[in-house]
Amino acid sequence: MTKKSNETFIKEVYDLVGDEYVFLEEYKLSNKHINVKHNICNHEYSVTPVNFLRGRKCPECSKRIVGEKNRKTNTAFLKEVYDLVGDEYTFLEEYSTSKTPMLVRHNKCGHEYKVTSGHFTSDKTRCPICMRNISDINRRNTHENFIKIFYEKRSDADEYNFIT
Repeated sequence: MTKKSNETFIKEVYDLVGDEYVFLEEYKLSNKHINVKHNICNHEYSVTPVNFLRGRKCPECSKRIVGEKNRKTNTAFLKEVYDLVGDEYTFLEEYSTSKTPMLVRHNKCGHEYKVTSGHFTSDKTRCPICMRNISDINRRNTHENFIKIFYEKRSDADEYNFIT
């Protein structure tokens, strides 16, 4: 097995990406890091030649591209909210990220509170006032429902007396 020369490596790089990148050090081994400059954004970084040839390019430009592709717009977020809850909630602040708290109004009760879009869409976090009221109602009805179901299911139910 012959060792690849620096000239051979540089030719492979040029055939792959033209003059978009310039290697700042000589090629020695395929797995030995060398510094490279991305001529488009002028970012310098270190990469192994084998990884570069396999597709690992400028990390700064990759972050920017991935961020732009994955960034949700305010319009897309509002559509997602509408698909979940209709017009029951109105977001009073613009969407920026899934972890940024935003002011929202629950249109049924008028309560305004802060919630992250991630919690609202994924965790089903809704109006804390109304959720508390529903929880209180469910707790109050639990005893009544228990008695009703007990009397329906038991043939000897009239032998029992429940104190309310």
